[in-house]
Amino acid sequence: MDRKMYEFQEIPVAIIWNWASVQIPLIKINSFISKVSIIKIRSTVMENLDNHPRECAFVVYCDARFTSLSVTRELEKITVNIKYKCIK
Repeated sequence: MDRKMYEFQEIPVAIIWNWASVQIPLIKINSFISKVSIIKIRSTVMENLDNHPRECAFVVYCDARFTSLSVTRELEKITVNIKYKCIK
């Protein structure tokens, strides 16, 4: 695979936070995801309250040019205060 094809390959970036410390309605999280100014293909909000009642996550699909650090920088520009970590 050449470099140009790799850069535009779709990769998932998971953003996870402690739901108990930051309780934000899912509608606001969806709004937050839509405002992130990285190039994204699609996103998904997930809750697993049975097994992990304090965790919530969403996955942003973006092209391979974006690193976890660049996603973190973009998330920091948003006014919603979510304590998160990016896992790529």
